Amino acid sequence: MLLEYNKGVDIPAELTFIATEHLRLTREGKIEERERRASQNTWRLKEIIEERGHFLSEEDPFEVSFAQWLIAYNANKDPKFQDDALDWMERAEGQVYPPTLAYMRDRVAVNHGRPQIYGTLNEGEVVDIDRLMERRLSMGLSSSEGIMYPLNYPQEIEFGQPYIG
Repeated sequence: MLLEYNKGVDIPAELTFIATEHLRLTREGKIEERERRASQNTWRLKEIIEERGHFLSEEDPFEVSFAQWLIAYNANKDPKFQDDALDWMERAEGQVYPPTLAYMRDRVAVNHGRPQIYGTLNEGEVVDIDRLMERRLSMGLSSSEGIMYPLNYPQEIEFGQPYIG
């Protein structure tokens, strides 16, 4: 069954809803449901990109850019789309929240059997481990037990504000 989300409502609201649902399912431990929806979310984001003609826009408020990244980052069944998303993010680097760029670079590296740069995943090798913290700090990341989380990770997203890098 395809979830319609807020389809037909404005795109920023729809993307924000998708991301909010993803985060809710994660918090509630509903991982199978989250993974099932990830494929649907990827499909819908591809439609939105086709409709809008682009992935990210400097006019997008932070939560819309974050939602697009979250959907692309979790598109694990579509590594080609993740490659494309990374390319789009790198071309828009000044408009992208740096920790999300670090996470996407690591995801794509692991997908291709390469070592991670920032050590954001609990799998695979990390390149030049002696300089890991330097690289992490340069992207606004710190470390914690297990998964590494961004510094200043938005606990509450400030809706309506563009990310200014």
